[in-house]
Amino acid sequence: MSVSTRALQSFLVDSFKLLAQAYEILTATEKAWADGVAVDPEEIRKFFHRVHTLKGTSTMIPGGDFIVSALTTLEDQVFSRPFAEVAADWSWIPFAKKRLELSKRALIALKERMVTTPTPMVPQDYGIVAKVVLSDESFLVWFPNSSLTRVISPEEIQGQEKLCLSGEWVPVLGRSSSPETFRIPFGLGVRFEGRQLVLAVQEFVQLTGWREASQVGAREGISFLMHYANRNQKQPSEAA
Repeated sequence: MSVSTRALQSFLVDSFKLLAQAYEILTATEKAWADGVAVDPEEIRKFFHRVHTLKGTSTMIPGGDFIVSALTTLEDQVFSRPFAEVAADWSWIPFAKKRLELSKRALIALKERMVTTPTPMVPQDYGIVAKVVLSDESFLVWFPNSSLTRVISPEEIQGQEKLCLSGEWVPVLGRSSSPETFRIPFGLGVRFEGRQLVLAVQEFVQLTGWREASQVGAREGISFLMHYANRNQKQPSEAA
């Protein structure tokens, strides 16, 4: 299996996980309404974040445009209101079910395509262009598929200095001290120089090769992380 195919397969695994979590929250919400129990707006927020992260994940998958479209429609029609208002109204639930079902079918089709396609779905030199957060600043960077391991939900990385990734505890970089300014749709697992880390992603931009990424002003991600780490290591001695 090629490097790019392994990376895309990892994204699909996390997409199915996010979809299952969204279904679980939606089912519980529907049951609460049927039982006459008030719905906690926090549960609506959790549902929204699953949907939003799944949409972000799907933008990284060639052929995921249908999922992005289905979930964008769901966000636009349901979550243009405060979570408290959504929690007090049940009429959106059937529509949300249909959007999730469409997304599920599309994910299954993509998974079957990966199994039956002997060649990589994208060239091996392709990677992700994303806005990442470090020290309360946004940077546009590009990571090759070979360096990517997982997409991580914001709930998994929230409040953690380290995160267990593939059986290994790794650093989490980019959890902003200003959450209202930098909302993190997902984290990105990155492997370089035999190490791993999780990097907070503010926005997915595109899936492309390095030449195209450099033309839109993206920095090469691995070099950027190495420079950032070296700069931070020098700061204490420089201050002394």
